[in-house]
Amino acid sequence: MNLTAAQAAKYLGYKVKTLQKWDRDGKLVAGRTVTGRRVYTEEQLEEFLGRKTKQESALPPEKQEVLLEMSNLVQGFSSLLQDLREHSRKVQGVLLPLGGEEKCVVRSKK
Repeated sequence: MNLTAAQAAKYLGYKVKTLQKWDRDGKLVAGRTVTGRRVYTEEQLEEFLGRKTKQESALPPEKQEVLLEMSNLVQGFSSLLQDLREHSRKVQGVLLPLGGEEKCVVRSKK
């Protein structure tokens, strides 16, 4: 089940601003909705708190390790995607054709 940032903050006992900072810093990376809003899973919050979910407890240790590695990869990709979104918002370049050729130049707004 996905939780909003406000629900996750209440669940953890912190303010939404704290979760936003943790997301930016990579400490607790949020998933994103198609509209860019932060979402968290209950399992993710339990893992953050250092608790194992019922499903994880039933897994053999080697599968728990694989699950943790996959989770870390997903969080890393999520953080990278967020960085790319922030960068693209900053650049918001204007494409200018070069003399009818197919090449274009990106000029950043100042």
